[in-house]
Amino acid sequence: MKRCDAVVVVAGSEKSEGTQGEIEKARSMKIPVFESIDLVPGANEYLVLIFGSEHVA
Repeated sequence: MKRCDAVVVVAGSEKSEGTQGEIEKARSMKIPVFESIDLVPGANEYLVLIFGSEHVA
């Protein structure tokens, strides 16, 4: 998980104990967790999410 930029939860797996552990770990590492692939932002939106708008041109 150290190398992840984000985590996308696969539909139907959200109740799994393993998935819950991965989500908890990601959040503790400040890695964004998306409940659907449709919610993953584009590159510029993602950079703003991670670094804030003041750091993204």
